[in-house]
Amino acid sequence: SNPGQFNAALYYRAAGIDCLLRTSWKTIKPSKGDYRRLLWILRNKCRSVFFRILDPEEAAIMNAMLLGDKSMISDEIRELYRKMSVVHILTVSGLHVSLIGRAIYRLMRRSRIPLKICALAASFAVVSYAVMTGGGTSAMRAAIMFLIYMGAEYSGRTYDMPSAIFLSAAVQLTADPLSITQSGMQFSYMAVISLVTLSPALKECLPQYLREEEGEGRLKYRKRHFKSSDKGVKDFFTEGGGRKALIKAADSFISCLAVLIGTMLLTAY
Repeated sequence: SNPGQFNAALYYRAAGIDCLLRTSWKTIKPSKGDYRRLLWILRNKCRSVFFRILDPEEAAIMNAMLLGDKSMISDEIRELYRKMSVVHILTVSGLHVSLIGRAIYRLMRRSRIPLKICALAASFAVVSYAVMTGGGTSAMRAAIMFLIYMGAEYSGRTYDMPSAIFLSAAVQLTADPLSITQSGMQFSYMAVISLVTLSPALKECLPQYLREEEGEGRLKYRKRHFKSSDKGVKDFFTEGGGRKALIKAADSFISCLAVLIGTMLLTAY
């Protein structure tokens, strides 16, 4: 009845919703002993902490960003974020999941905890967080890819990101074939595919100094840009932390640019 417009029936079907019921506000609790119930309790405790230490408006934003619950955000705030084109900040993304998993894994490894325990603990935390925040497409994609990464670490194999991307897509599409119609899944996978395909090509456009860790390119940059009297400045930008900071900043810029280009193409489509 509305060709070319939003297909509400397909959207709800892909989200696993079979029907809509309008009623007064009710809180539905998972059955006792269910693992989801424990996550639900933890989520509520985190929410109460936000509203206890922050202003209601700030707490609602934190609740959306970290717990995936946008129900408490006012229409004015939602519209403000939409006009600024940053409404995606108000969702739990794959970046949240990856940061939590990698932080837990690296902290445990630095504590000299056995690899098997580190991998299992980090994997459990990532999956629990993804489920607790609603099991969004982007969060589940990142959780699956993190599990593959942990499997590679544990087995001593090399983690191949393109293979992880397509394996996670296969798992999600097998579980829910209609999820491919969701814009969230399309943009999530387009972002990571852009990182893999466009970032290497864009890095080739960087100055040689920002692409080579050492060698001839580094020496040429020294001779071209620094005088012999600029030893302090030269050492900062060509040795140690200064040069590493420049390389990391350039890598971050290229990654953001690659994601921007990829998602812009999808938006235009």
